[in-house]
Amino acid sequence: MGLILKIQDTPTEPIEIIVLLGKPPNGWSSDDERSLGSYNGRIVFYDKLLANAEKIYNDYFRKRRVVGKLSEIIQAIDDYAPSSSP
Repeated sequence: MGLILKIQDTPTEPIEIIVLLGKPPNGWSSDDERSLGSYNGRIVFYDKLLANAEKIYNDYFRKRRVVGKLSEIIQAIDDYAPSSSP
């Protein structure tokens, strides 16, 4: 990984290790989690990843609807306003 970063001229870019799992490994403990953290790593569980992604997309689409309505209002105002050119 360090070599790839060096080739891309970003040798000091921080590296985060994310392990995507469906369920906790057998025998997994908080000591194991701390050990993974010492390497800037963490475990993400698939169900939480999906739930978080769904929440973020729902938030985005909800806000996008508001922006879309505002854009329609602005466009209607622009269309209604008389043209300044003769």
